[in-house]
Amino acid sequence: MKRKLKWLVLVLVILVVGLGTAFFLWPRDKITVDSYKMMRLGMTEKEVEVIVGGPGISREEYLNRMTTLEVNLGKFPFVYDGSVLVEPEWDGKGGTFTVYWLGERGLIAIQNDDESQVSRKYFQRWHPADPNLIDRLRDWLGW
Repeated sequence: MKRKLKWLVLVLVILVVGLGTAFFLWPRDKITVDSYKMMRLGMTEKEVEVIVGGPGISREEYLNRMTTLEVNLGKFPFVYDGSVLVEPEWDGKGGTFTVYWLGERGLIAIQNDDESQVSRKYFQRWHPADPNLIDRLRDWLGW
């Protein structure tokens, strides 16, 4: 009986350590409100890439990726929570956003001016339509 108890405790310890490691080492999304707030108007696109962790994609690539995800899942891949941040406020003039970054928790887009500096920035928060266990744990804990 003691032998079974030792094995049970060992298995539980391994599970807890494994889940804890996965939880803390699982890659975190850099497309967040904090990243958006770090971006400043007048920055270059390269400076934005440092904040968000890599190069963005064009509007066409963004639309293609979203369409592909929707077709593969059979439904829209994200659920919007209604949070949208835009700086400066959009007056309906000045074209569209030119560079996009997609993340598990949102979308960041920028528009560059003639000197390749950020003239407008945009963030929309969402969450995955089908979150995995780690995402659910992080949401529950507020991480």
